[in-house]
Amino acid sequence: MNEEMTQQLMTTAEKLANAAEALDRVLGKLDSQQEALNAKVDRIVAAVEERLSDGDTDDSSESSRKLQARVAELEKANTELKAQSARMARKTLPPVVTALLGKTARPETSWRRRPWIKACSRSAWSSASR
Repeated sequence: MNEEMTQQLMTTAEKLANAAEALDRVLGKLDSQQEALNAKVDRIVAAVEERLSDGDTDDSSESSRKLQARVAELEKANTELKAQSARMARKTLPPVVTALLGKTARPETSWRRRPWIKACSRSAWSSASR
């Protein structure tokens, strides 16, 4: 190799060495930033865990009381709505009225003794036989 090529190789090697040193410094800075971030994250996680463990007993009992009260309120409303729908859907007479009508009904008022039923049935039979 001639001297010119050797000189170019030396210059290139120096540039590469400088670039390697710059990369090393940048990597060092990145490592220190990463460590600082990890420390911050660890402190945040510890604070959140501590807060959760301290607030769990107070918050959970209060929220469970609220939930139980809400469930009781909804069950009461459901019972009232079921009773209301049962009253609205009823299409028969109450048992007391039915019993009262059964006791006061007279035998001569049965459907066989009503003249208009006999007339209707005669006309239906006579029209059917034609």
